[in-house]
Formats: sequence, structure tokens, C-alpha cells
Amino acid sequence: MRGSTPSAPAVPRSSSTRRPRAASRTRDPLGPATRQTAEPADLDDADELFTTGNAGKVQPVSRYESRDLQPGPIAHQAHELYMAYSRTQRVI
Repeated sequence: MRGSTPSAPAVPRSSSTRRPRAASRTRDPLGPATRQTAEPADLDDADELFTTGNAGKVQPVSRYESRDLQPGPIAHQAHELYMAYSRTQRVI
């Protein structure tokens, strides 16, 4: 994420359903999210980074290359929104 616009890779690299759900949950409260191909320079310049996946759901990235990062407001909100969504789903 750079500035106030969340972005996600244009083509998910896994079959994870978290990424689209997390992206869709951040669109309404935070405005439009973009889907684009992420280049290394995008990660170098991002204000905050977070990952999505089955094990961690939505987790902030605390270190990228030599940069120490703090959890940001978008990652926090994406996590909260996804967890709120997950609590509404039936467990089989």
C-alpha cells in the first residue's frame, strides 16, 4: 500500500480465497483498491505491507529487505474486516 490506496497483485499467486476477500472488504470502508502487478520497487516504496493466506489470514509484514515496518491502519482494518466476515461463516 502506498498513500491511501490499497493494492493487490493482479493475478493471485496461489489459490487462496483470503486475498480477494480481504481486498473486497477493504474497498468499501477505505475507498477503491487497485489490482496491479507488484514490482519489487512497489514493495520497496510501500507505506505498509500485509500478507493473506490460509494460516495467517491477514497479517502485517514487520520486515521487508532491510526495512523495519510497523503494522499500519490498512492492514489492521483488513484483518478486522476479514475476521468479522469469518465469524459469520458456518463451520462444518
